[in-house]
Amino acid sequence: MESDHPASASSPDYPATELYIGGLRAAIHGLAGLPATSAVTAVHLLHPRLQTAEWMSAIAHEILAAAASPTICVSIEQRNHGTRLVDGARNGTWRDGNSSHAVDLLASYVGAVRDLQGVIDFLPAYLGRAVERHVVAGVSLGGHAAWIAVTQDPRIKAAAVVIGCADYCRLMRHRAEKSRIGGFEIGACAAFPPELLDAARRVDPAAIGVKEVARRLQGKKILCLSGAADKLVPYECNRAFLMELKYEQGIELVDKVYDGVGHECTPEMVRELAKWVRDVVENGRGRTACGQL
Repeated sequence: MESDHPASASSPDYPATELYIGGLRAAIHGLAGLPATSAVTAVHLLHPRLQTAEWMSAIAHEILAAAASPTICVSIEQRNHGTRLVDGARNGTWRDGNSSHAVDLLASYVGAVRDLQGVIDFLPAYLGRAVERHVVAGVSLGGHAAWIAVTQDPRIKAAAVVIGCADYCRLMRHRAEKSRIGGFEIGACAAFPPELLDAARRVDPAAIGVKEVARRLQGKKILCLSGAADKLVPYECNRAFLMELKYEQGIELVDKVYDGVGHECTPEMVRELAKWVRDVVENGRGRTACGQL
């Protein structure tokens, strides 16, 4: 299991409204009680590996409790998880016996982003109201996908990444070493074939390169929350990329590492995330058109 619940899983003050968006079941928290015609900020929540959309309900509660403007939280299940489960073995790592872990993981990132883009396309029509701002927040697997989403889709103006990684190849090297994968070489072995490297170069932030990522992130805001004691997604796998990105102009990047925290989403992290989302929304008010910051 990638991460324990960050807080109580229930959100009694913000019950979910269920919508089916292009065939995807989406839980919309915070919709009940909003003025019928008000435009909203949509915070798209992406859950960890081996979890479900319901796992994010506690985070939705914290975000909505902190919000000062009309905000909703939208959560869908990742591919091959929960009600969309096809083959549970494919969600495993090399240590779990899944020899195709590297390609399965990147395919999961990309699949989540494509699903998210479809939700963004049609969410306003299903809601019958304008969505003036899109923010993505993901934990672990969801955090990896959030990095790709914010660099691939100009409609997403901010991303919060909790225990996620922007450098897929470095993360795979780390896991291969810990899993003792013999003869491992990025783009030159069965565990990481050249075709997978080609795919990574199209979507992974670190593989795309800092300069190009910085160009795509102009005017956007990024929050990264990591555990200093995280062994599954170590901060060291992110450090080089983030250090370079911090020197680029036009990007607001908050990079916070918690001492003594492993691969978990703690209540303190959730509070930090909720405050950051509120500030992103409020700092952008008065300067927004539909769908833009």
